[in-house]
Amino acid sequence: MASVPTEGSTKETTKTSLWLALALSALLLGTLFLRLLWLDKPAGALIFDEVYYVNAARVILGWPVPEGAHYYGAPIGIDPNSEHLPLAKLVIAVSMRLFGDNAVGWRLPSVLMGTGAVGLLFLLLRRLSGRAGLALFAAFVFSLDNLAFVHSRIATLDIQMVFFMLLGLYLYVAGRAVLAGAALALAVMSKLTGVYGVGAIAGYEVLRLLPQPQARAAWRDIAGNLALMLGVGLVFFLLVLWPIDRQWTAFPDPLRHVAHILQYGVNMTSDRYPSTIESAPWQWLVNQEPIVYLKVGNDVRVDGKLVQSQPVVDFQGEMNPYVIFLAPLVLAYLLVRAVTTRESLPLFLLALAGATYLPSVLTATLDHRASYIYYFLPVLPALCAGIAYLMLDRRLPRYLPVAYALGVVFGFAMLFPFRAIP
Repeated sequence: MASVPTEGSTKETTKTSLWLALALSALLLGTLFLRLLWLDKPAGALIFDEVYYVNAARVILGWPVPEGAHYYGAPIGIDPNSEHLPLAKLVIAVSMRLFGDNAVGWRLPSVLMGTGAVGLLFLLLRRLSGRAGLALFAAFVFSLDNLAFVHSRIATLDIQMVFFMLLGLYLYVAGRAVLAGAALALAVMSKLTGVYGVGAIAGYEVLRLLPQPQARAAWRDIAGNLALMLGVGLVFFLLVLWPIDRQWTAFPDPLRHVAHILQYGVNMTSDRYPSTIESAPWQWLVNQEPIVYLKVGNDVRVDGKLVQSQPVVDFQGEMNPYVIFLAPLVLAYLLVRAVTTRESLPLFLLALAGATYLPSVLTATLDHRASYIYYFLPVLPALCAGIAYLMLDRRLPRYLPVAYALGVVFGFAMLFPFRAIP
């Protein structure tokens, strides 16, 4: 695995490490602040799929669900949201038990894990590349993507899955296959698409050694690491999920629960369940079909007639345009660098992008599976890392990363959900 190179004198290294620690701390504190800012606004409102997951947590806790809301009248103590595994909803329920049936209780796990995902992306990229500046730049871009931001402050499953997936990826490249298996199992228990992390690691190892079939010893070591990670992950998955399923779901074991989820997914086709918020995976690359998560307008009426409606709160499910519009260029750049340099970073990012994006393309194409723009969230770490890798290419002008960073800030500000101080 990649190791962090040490260059320069001890004094220079210490000084650089201090500045890096300060910059990373500032980034994480700023990330946390933005996700906590006006977390309870608009007061009492559930945003997008919170109507499912917050109410599922209420049912698990035995708390009342408003009449007419999703899962009203569901059996107490049993997770009614059977199309997803229960871990992330249990995390939300624990938070609600600690902090109450309010915005902080609903959303604090997403805030913490969304912030943690930024830090994990930094650690992962620094480990892979040995370039702290690149890792910091990628974490900065990821922190200011709108889709990552919105899902880091609403009570949905996706950011929990991404957090555990990044944790598993980091542990694997750090040589901790056992812990990586456990972390990836937690990702799958949060949302089944957490299995993409396993695909990313397997794809990376194949890409890394494919041109070297003669390196049998390396293949044996890698196969052993993968087998250890998968074995531990499967055992951990079953040991943890089995009692959870028996206690809080209608399924007697995880195998039948997973089979139910897979069948549910097969049935969720565009033909059977048409939706106005649906979009094809290739549309995501140009930010087509964004989803309005929540919009609250300030209406102006004259003689009882609506003459103007200005959004005050506007949560949108779409990516920062300065991030997503670079996707084709970044993927092409990664491919060229992977072929010409065989460096770990472009190989890993290609594997991660492929493992998180191609399954949606295949299911939408072959099975007409319904898909939505927020399915792109697990792809964003690879894309943001690829952007940093491109922008910091020494052959490009030095001012370009600064200009691009300003563009990312501008794109984030354009999509910031609060258009006025609540």
